[in-house]
Amino acid sequence: MLLGFNPDSPIEGRRVVVTGIGATTCAGIGTQALWHALLSGLTPDDRHVPSFDASHLGGPKELRRLDPFTLFS
Repeated sequence: MLLGFNPDSPIEGRRVVVTGIGATTCAGIGTQALWHALLSGLTPDDRHVPSFDASHLGGPKELRRLDPFTLFS
């Protein structure tokens, strides 16, 4: 695997701009929720995202079949 910019790199000449950060964590959704949790000393013991709602992704049967990783991505 080749990384970086070199003559054999698969991404030669391509550039990427990162314009922001998003987070879905056990502290909540978004950078504000993550930052607040870090400052307040929240631990990952709870392991649920309070404001996460996947109901728009399918019916109850489909949601039960999906891995949580898939739901959060």
